[in-house]
Amino acid sequence: MIWPLHQAQSVGFSLQWHLDEVVIPIDGENYWLWRAVYVNGILLDKLVQKQ
Repeated sequence: MIWPLHQAQSVGFSLQWHLDEVVIPIDGENYWLWRAVYVNGILLDKLVQKQ
């Protein structure tokens, strides 16, 4: 569902987000975990990839 901007802001929904990147070892190999997260902590998307 897509909310109009004024409705989203009236319920405290933030449009600000940030991108996290971390290297994690899996079975002795390094993988990159990318996460897009809203300021309030809600996860938007994630991606694990071998670099």
